[in-house]
Order: sequence, then structure tokens, then C-alpha cells
Amino acid sequence: MMNAMPSTSRPKRPTRKAAKPAPIDVMLVDDHPLWRDTLRKVLERQRFAVVVAEASDGDEAVDVGTAGDPDVVLMDIQLPGRDGIEATRELLAAKPGLRVLVLASSDNRAQVLAAVEAGACGYLLKTAGSDEVRDAVRRIHAGELVFPPSLASVVLDELRTRGEDGATTSSRHVFRREGDYWTVEFEGETFRLKHTRGAGYLATLLREPGQEFHSLDLVSSDRRAAGVVGGQDAGPALDAEAKAAYRKRLRDLSGDLEEAERWGDQERASNARLEIDALEEQIKRAVGLGGRDRRAASASERARVNVTLAIKATLRKIDNYSPVLAAHLSTTVKTGTYCSYAPDPRAPVQWQVR
Repeated sequence: MMNAMPSTSRPKRPTRKAAKPAPIDVMLVDDHPLWRDTLRKVLERQRFAVVVAEASDGDEAVDVGTAGDPDVVLMDIQLPGRDGIEATRELLAAKPGLRVLVLASSDNRAQVLAAVEAGACGYLLKTAGSDEVRDAVRRIHAGELVFPPSLASVVLDELRTRGEDGATTSSRHVFRREGDYWTVEFEGETFRLKHTRGAGYLATLLREPGQEFHSLDLVSSDRRAAGVVGGQDAGPALDAEAKAAYRKRLRDLSGDLEEAERWGDQERASNARLEIDALEEQIKRAVGLGGRDRRAASASERARVNVTLAIKATLRKIDNYSPVLAAHLSTTVKTGTYCSYAPDPRAPVQWQVR
């Protein structure tokens, strides 16, 4: 009986699996904690990405993004403080290699172009699916530009309209008073805004972009337009319109606080309490015992407070009709002792004010 010859074949080596790519480091910027939590779960599924930082407003986004080292930033547009456009611009100025993907609620043409001008590599709507978001993050991380077909055409159309010097052609918009209302046209949207002092102050600023106006001059112009003469007394620290605006804002904040506490959103609740405390302190300073008005320390201080409140109240009303215009004005209109409207010279906005 012959013995079987020992096998000379070598044992098979185990097949090496291809190494998985390292997860992408992502920073989330959005003022809604629930939305950030949703994005985190979408991105961290199967270790596709790791959320290394979060920010709830534009100022925090710049600070956190500059201090950290994310690969990709998912950026909202409508943010407290700096908006997402300005935050993107400042982040990329500090870290040119950073990749920013805008996730926004609106596909408004002006907003898309502003994001591109600021340096964003992609733009998606918040209605995008989970796979679409992950694919966009992967692609811009690889160096691609990502825009849905409907938004890509907007970008291409704008590039075709650029002059030979590369400057973007300015857009024309309308802020026209007709009796007790203003007709406002901005990026294809048209609405009617009831006249208030704030709307009148805003019209003056839009008429002269880049020009600084002392708040006293704005108030004096408004008084002359109303046929009021004299009145050198500084008057109450807050006028009737300003106090009404304060009270309405307090009611709105109370509703926000109640909703935030019901949802367990501690950050939103804390912000609401802080603003409520600040407003109540302002009213306390302006109203004495028995509800009597305190006199302003100076006409200049009274003008500063009332003009600022009036313009901000008008911007909140505009936000009800056009969030995009409200966001644009919130970042370009400066209030205080001196007020001005200063749009980005790289994306000029030309207003017809009558």
C-alpha cells in the first residue's frame, strides 16, 4: 500500500479587504438643535463622516471653524448674528482649503449667487434626501462643485451675464411709497408693506447706499415730512411706536420661550430669556413709577434708540413677506447713532426708491 504523498500546495492566504476611507470630518452650522441632530445621524451612519464641531450662529461658526480643522462645513443661511453667507466668507478667508456646502430652505436666485460669491462649493435644499446629502458631502470633499440641476442653471446664467472684467451686473429693486403703503420688489418677489417710521428711515438709507446718516437727521427728516416743527425737548426716552414695538416683541418672545420649553430646547429657551430680560430692562429705564415716561438724557440718545427699534421692527415685518430680503438687509443695514446701508460691492444691489 502506497503512502499518500504530502501535498506541496501552499495554503491560501486570506484575502485582504480594501481599507475603508477615513471618515470625513464635518462641522454643522444651524440654529436648530433638532436639525443638527438629524444631520449628525445621517452623516455618521456607517462611519461615513464624523461630526467634529457644531455652531448655532454665524459668529460661533467663524470662531469654532477657525479654531478647529474640519474637512467640510454644512452651513445654514438664516442664522443669528452673522448670516451663513458672511460666515462662509470669513471662514474661507481664514482657511482657504475648507469646503463649504450650503443647506438652505430657499432656492432664491440672489441667495444662491451670494453663497457662490462667498466661496461655497455646493448648495442643497433642506428637502434633499439623506443619500443626496451624503453624496454631496463626498463630492465636495473630493474637490467637485455640487448644485442640483435647477440651481446649476441659475449659476450658469449669472456667469453668462458677467462683464469682461468679471464683475457681476447689479440688480435693480424697488422700494416705492404709494399712500400708506410701500411696494417692495426684490429678486422676483413683490409685496406691500404698511408705512411706518421704520420703513421711512429704511427708504432713506436705501436711497443713498454707503452714506452714513446721524439718527437725529433721520428723525428730523421724518418730522419735517409729517409737518411737525419745533419740539427741541429731548422728549420721552421711548416714543409710543417704539414702546409698542417692544411690547409686541416681548409677546413674541414669550411664545418662543413657551414653545422652546415644551420641546426641551434649552438653548433656544435661554436665548429667549436673555432677550426678554434685556427688553424689560430697556422699558424699565424708559418708564418710571405709575407708567410715566422718563425723559431722554439727550435728543441724540432718544433718536438712536427709537430709530434702531423702528428699523428692526420693519425688518421683522419684511421677514414675514421675504425672508431673503430680510436676511440681506439684516447684514447690510447698520443702526445706532449713525445708520447706513452698505451692500457688498462685489454683488451690488441698486434700489429705485420713490
